[in-house]
Amino acid sequence: MKPILESIDTRFGTASKHAFSRGNTLPYTGVPFGMNYFVPQTSDQEGSWFFDPHLPIFQGIRLTHQPSPWIGDYSWLLLTPITGEISGGTLFHRQSSYNLDRAIFNPHFLKIFSLRYQIETQLTPTCYGASIQL
Repeated sequence: MKPILESIDTRFGTASKHAFSRGNTLPYTGVPFGMNYFVPQTSDQEGSWFFDPHLPIFQGIRLTHQPSPWIGDYSWLLLTPITGEISGGTLFHRQSSYNLDRAIFNPHFLKIFSLRYQIETQLTPTCYGASIQL
């Protein structure tokens, strides 16, 4: 039997759009009262709605301070793991896809495998940042 923390999938309740809210939550990975939280970014075209649980696009891990999409994010940072040469100047040229069913979204651990670049990204949050393994 899995520990309780590992049975939590933080994607539940995150299927929101600007036109239709289903809670406006994000699949945060972080520690309680931590300085930063981390979320995979699936779109840079939707403003504050930068994560869609049904979209198998992986643009990177976003360090975020966003309490609500209606307030927006500030001082965010996007970490995009890639290999090889960059073919274009936009994020569209660097994004990858990932298998929705094989990714792990826990409050204390995040794991995504980039299909395009064949990179497994693992993140464990700390009080002020995170430990990332590629």
